[in-house]
Amino acid sequence: PGINAQMNLTDRLIIRIPPQSERVGALEVWVEPNTATVFVGDHAHTRFGPWSQPMAEGELGRTAANDVIGFVADVLADRMVIWSSRRDSQTVEGGTYLREHDLGELGAPEAAEHFVWSGREVAPRRNG
Repeated sequence: PGINAQMNLTDRLIIRIPPQSERVGALEVWVEPNTATVFVGDHAHTRFGPWSQPMAEGELGRTAANDVIGFVADVLADRMVIWSSRRDSQTVEGGTYLREHDLGELGAPEAAEHFVWSGREVAPRRNG
């Protein structure tokens, strides 16, 4: 199926991909001069930018863009697990991890809800 993305230009570029599942919510990419942030519904957000190494200005944007594209592709292909814990219908903690990773290495609580972009629930993986 095609993606019906919307863009909004303010002090940042905002790209919004409507939800495939109401359980997950929309995927939003906020692009600013040196960073980008991807929001996965109200469950989690991930920042991309020059946190660990100095880079030339042009390289900065290219690197962040490539990282964002890879992350978004993994979410849309159901390769990324979205997890969250809720209290009174509000997310109190959440995150994402690639499906092949072991839950124990990631700090995601087993009791949290674990699902993919399509809304399907997945069982957390434990290797040991």
